[in-house]
Amino acid sequence: MDASFIPGLLHAAEICDQFCSENAMISHDEILRICRAGEEMTMEKMDHSVIHTAKSHAAREIAAFLRRLASEGSKA
Repeated sequence: MDASFIPGLLHAAEICDQFCSENAMISHDEILRICRAGEEMTMEKMDHSVIHTAKSHAAREIAAFLRRLASEGSKA
């Protein structure tokens, strides 16, 4: 891999980390909102939270993958 790609990969990983954090907060806030409202927890009401949790996990995995690519590229 061309070494000129490494800074871009690391920047993309940082953006993924930010996306991960934001979606984790959205998920957590949605769960708190449901709990504070005293609403019954149903799968339908949890859909929004589950979607943002999945986005958070995906972003974390993508960031890790991008960092591995950058690490392997710097060794070459």
